[in-house]
Amino acid sequence: MDDAKGRMIAKGIALSIVYCIAYLVLRYFSFDQWALPAGLRAACLLLLPLRYWPFVFIGDAAAVMYGRLAIADKNSATWVYFGPFALIAGVSIAPYLIRKKLTSVQAITRQLPIAAACFAAWGSVCTVGLNAILGGPAENATLGFFTTRFLGNYMGALMGMLPVLVWINRRQHVGPIIRAFRDIAFAGISIAAMFAFLEHGQAESEVGRKAILMLMICPALFLTYYHGWLGAAIGVLIANVGIAQTMSYTRIPGAPAPYDETVFLAQIGLSIAASVFLILGTRITSHYKKAMDAGVAEAEAKKISRISLLSNESVLRDQVLYMAQLQILLDDERRELVRWLKTQGKHEEAFTLNNSGSQQRQLFNGHALAVYPIGIEEKGLFAVVQSQAFEDFWAAGTHISIRFDDGNPRALSVELQLAAYRCLCSTVVLMCDWKPEELHIRMRVWRAARRCGVYFSVSAHNPGEAEVSQAGTAASLLLNARVNAHGGIVRRHAHRISVLLSEDNT
Repeated sequence: MDDAKGRMIAKGIALSIVYCIAYLVLRYFSFDQWALPAGLRAACLLLLPLRYWPFVFIGDAAAVMYGRLAIADKNSATWVYFGPFALIAGVSIAPYLIRKKLTSVQAITRQLPIAAACFAAWGSVCTVGLNAILGGPAENATLGFFTTRFLGNYMGALMGMLPVLVWINRRQHVGPIIRAFRDIAFAGISIAAMFAFLEHGQAESEVGRKAILMLMICPALFLTYYHGWLGAAIGVLIANVGIAQTMSYTRIPGAPAPYDETVFLAQIGLSIAASVFLILGTRITSHYKKAMDAGVAEAEAKKISRISLLSNESVLRDQVLYMAQLQILLDDERRELVRWLKTQGKHEEAFTLNNSGSQQRQLFNGHALAVYPIGIEEKGLFAVVQSQAFEDFWAAGTHISIRFDDGNPRALSVELQLAAYRCLCSTVVLMCDWKPEELHIRMRVWRAARRCGVYFSVSAHNPGEAEVSQAGTAASLLLNARVNAHGGIVRRHAHRISVLLSEDNT
């Protein structure tokens, strides 16, 4: 008994030392918007046995305290020496409750986006709260700091958890392993090529840079489509690293930290996309396994997984609503901070903070609508398509002109309207490979005796020479899958694509 206890203590001490060193190394390569130590903390607190938690606490507190010693003369001694222990103790509450709810690694894998978001939100609250209570840096008590810290913790949690879960679930992959390696290599090369394009200054405008950063998310969609959860996890990791490498500053003491709004916007899009891909990947893998277990041929299994992807609009809707609740929380925190600043007589700072919060909310709303067009349920397909958010997100800077012919889309089912919207998004992305000056969209709702549906065409005005992109290839595959699933028709012409979708007229 004593020998076993002694071995456990020895392992714990080694864990504390390794954890502290790993924390400091990851901190050196981290940013506010990409906090890798948060991933180490999340992986240890969510996956290690509870008996090792005290050693994790010691290693975490030692690493945080070491980082604060450099600025000890500018802050209170309580924050420097007692704060690290209070921080890890407070942060551990969320992982403990998550483990009480999700009692297995498989459950954590399925609910990873929600678990990571809860961990990131609570960790940010603890950081900001303890900084204010214990006399930490005053500039950290702002909504902007909280938002950036939340995003950094969320992305860091994914970076820490996903490699571990990929390793644990490595035997869960179904299908040829050689094809999986080939697709992963292709996705990595695509992101590396986009990064090289950015680094050599080929994207001269902010719009072009933003479009390339957003395209880095497409390989993750490609891997999710073909390889389920494991593909989503690896794709998110690759995209995360690719986008993070475009940032050129660290948050070590004394280092400059310029704010890059374009990268910050891309990371917001990646965080939302990562959540959606991981949830959809779990569903696809589940259906794929059931199909293979039932003796279904590989071609049929792929068809089932595609139909599963098409039928997950409710998951996307729930994810957007969940992210909207987080946005409401941020808005509430901002309003409280604005009121406090006004009571302190700092009206200019309150006005600036209020404007900054409004801009961040507008950015979030635009990306949330791109993930799931919730306005379809109330206003219909035409209203969503002619919104500015549609053009900004899907057209990559290309202007869109839209013409609506006869028909009321609200007479169609929400399911068919959503299918038409997704097909239109894929078509627009595909047509952007031609680099047109303008895209012309024409839409019409039709009704016959027994069937009703929607027809649309997308034409490229003054197109250039086509360049096949990763985004265009993935969009073409998704377009064909969605049209086939709904028994529709797609026609491809020289510089125009037309789609017809229908349903029973009931």
